[in-house]
Amino acid sequence: MDHKRLRVTRNVMVQECPWLDTSLYSGTHVYRYDGPTYGVISAEGVAVTRAGQLPFFELPKDALEE
Repeated sequence: MDHKRLRVTRNVMVQECPWLDTSLYSGTHVYRYDGPTYGVISAEGVAVTRAGQLPFFELPKDALEE
């Protein structure tokens, strides 16, 4: 599976997204996850991974750019 690299455009803190293990900062690269998400990603979010490998997690759409 070819995962598209995305860049985090603003700090996404654990307080905003409590499912994160750690906050993600502007400039961090993540990879779009296009596999099955079993309905756990909201309409305001995008499924992404670190280094293109599972597990996937949600980040807000407004915090990402290609």
